[in-house]
Amino acid sequence: MQTNVITGIADAVSSYYSIPAESLFANTRQRGVTDKRAIFHYLCHKHTDLSLKQIGAISVQYGGRAYNHATVIHNIKKSKNLVKIDKRFAIDLLHIDAYVTKNVIIKKEREVLVNHNIQLMLERWFEQESREYLECLSSIAEILHREEDLGVIKNWIGCYEGVHQIT
Repeated sequence: MQTNVITGIADAVSSYYSIPAESLFANTRQRGVTDKRAIFHYLCHKHTDLSLKQIGAISVQYGGRAYNHATVIHNIKKSKNLVKIDKRFAIDLLHIDAYVTKNVIIKKEREVLVNHNIQLMLERWFEQESREYLECLSSIAEILHREEDLGVIKNWIGCYEGVHQIT
């Protein structure tokens, strides 16, 4: 899951600025590049539980050199400070963070939640060995995979758990 989140963050930053993801990790000190890289490091730190060294090493996947933990710390602090003094940077960071939260983090949470509960339903089916129960599970699984709203999914799962306790 971490890899998908990291890729999603890199894609979000590069897409927002209309640049290739590889250019985030170009070996340059130009402010236009370093600010974007700082946003990437900040969001990786915020949305993953990777160590600072691991976050710095991600750039190798995109053809850059690995950054040490001190550089990552500097970029995280830089992002926090720039948000306070640079309105454009703050707006950019908020937009990218909102996009990542909605389209990367929640999407992954949804997939994990849905797949885990489908697995539980299948285990219950093996206990019941009922064709009707399997057909019911199939329709629930189909609805869960189509639904985009995490709240609706949680409600469906709550209904399933109630059925599960009754049977």
